[in-house]
Amino acid sequence: MPKRTPKGLLQHVRPSDLRGTVQLLTQATLGISRMAEGVHQAVWRTLGAPGGAQAGTTRGITGLVYKSINGVTQGVGSGLDLALSRLLPLITATDTAPPDSPQRDATLAALNGVLGDHLAASHNPLATPMTLRYQGQA
Repeated sequence: MPKRTPKGLLQHVRPSDLRGTVQLLTQATLGISRMAEGVHQAVWRTLGAPGGAQAGTTRGITGLVYKSINGVTQGVGSGLDLALSRLLPLITATDTAPPDSPQRDATLAALNGVLGDHLAASHNPLATPMTLRYQGQA
């Protein structure tokens, strides 16, 4: 039976890309939450309200809400990462990963150009080593 090629975006995506994307989304959500809490506390501070235990954190019900958001985000992110880390060997063992494509390579190059150090430090599957390319070949 001939192997089918996926259509559209999926022809450029590998299963490990999903895990890397989940990690990035989790980190982004946590970062946005921390930023929002910092702004929230800065506004409260201008009104003379005391802050939380650490600089840029809120206290009381507001602090509880931010801690809950961060806790749920970390829990969901860790759960998805664990599930995907166990599923990926099963998915990729069937040799269904699409071959490299110029579109995927360009996307990863742009992502690594902006976030490469962070991706490498966090062991994200989307991290790529720096390579020199000539006429589309590494």
